[in-house]
Amino acid sequence: MIPQNPQDKASSAKMELAKKKTGKDFSPPAPRSGPTQPLLKRHSAKRKFHVNLLLLLTFLTNPLAAQEPAPRISLEHSLNSLSIKLPWARQTNSWCIEASSDLRQWKSLGEIFEINGSGDFPVSGAPLHKERYYRAIDKGRDIQAALTRNRARWDDSGHKNYDFTFQWLCYCIPDFVTPVTISVRDNKIDSIIRLEDGTALDPSQLEYFRTIDGLFDFLQEALDQKPHSISARFDARFGTPGKAWVDYNAGIADEERGFVVEDLRIAGANPVQITNTPPAELKLDPFSLGNATISGNTLTINLSHGGGCAEHEYELFMSPGTFLESFPVQANLYLRHNANGDICRALITKDITFDLTPIAELHGQPGPILLNIHDYPAEDPPERIQVKFDQ
Repeated sequence: MIPQNPQDKASSAKMELAKKKTGKDFSPPAPRSGPTQPLLKRHSAKRKFHVNLLLLLTFLTNPLAAQEPAPRISLEHSLNSLSIKLPWARQTNSWCIEASSDLRQWKSLGEIFEINGSGDFPVSGAPLHKERYYRAIDKGRDIQAALTRNRARWDDSGHKNYDFTFQWLCYCIPDFVTPVTISVRDNKIDSIIRLEDGTALDPSQLEYFRTIDGLFDFLQEALDQKPHSISARFDARFGTPGKAWVDYNAGIADEERGFVVEDLRIAGANPVQITNTPPAELKLDPFSLGNATISGNTLTINLSHGGGCAEHEYELFMSPGTFLESFPVQANLYLRHNANGDICRALITKDITFDLTPIAELHGQPGPILLNIHDYPAEDPPERIQVKFDQ
């Protein structure tokens, strides 16, 4: 028999005396048994998870404004999209969303500005991203600065030949709002094809549509008119407008207007070359690899090197010409940079695009491919970055 603690003994005597005086039982309730206890533990753990998640999101969302209360974000996830909402959105906002899978490396999903907006940041195709963490970066209340900043990014890309899917959003005649593919060559609209039947628009109708530069002009014209509300989303790669909506006057119905830009493809991208040439023989002039992104079958590589006095040339090779056995399969890519004898030392940073169609055709079946893009071999082994090519 286990001896009873003297304090427990005194406590039991007091409860017994109180029971005689009042007729009530002050003994502690017996512990519950059966399935109830595990259910309470699960509930407690679930509650703790929600609190931790809220704290995590609050901590991440506004590193640029530590002097203000940290903003919160909420996520609404569906099968094909993710919507990120900012309950703290002000009347005038400019902000971007970043995503990460490890809380160390973050990538931008784009930027948005709005006046009297909803604080909503939709991310199409979100299940493909595989990120687990998101944060909002407050870019301030200067809407004009946000537009200028993204237009400068597009101008710096130097792209003059490209194609994109486009649709006007307005209460207009059907021919005006039909989805189309716009082809731009030398910064001018070359052709417009209806998506529904593949027919070309009459040349007289081309004046109703705009290039990417023209869409920036559209947004600037809207801002100059001081609209009741405006929102515009900008692409993470080049700063191009992706979706915009303008309500010019709250007191007038059906005068709103906007647009949607999707699937921007840079024309004239050099195709990847399949070869069994050893990587050491592909090496030419040095460069420093920045990052890489993929849109459709177009790979965009950001790099930097010295120069400024000659035209530089770039080629991308897959070597060896077979896939590495893994799941998913992998391919090694090597960039060859020809400076054409340029001895100038200005730091040049640019985006170079390549067509991945030869790799897709070599693979011959749907499914992801991991692309290992190798830096200039200044070290052994050289640095590399990896991107996933989803077909």
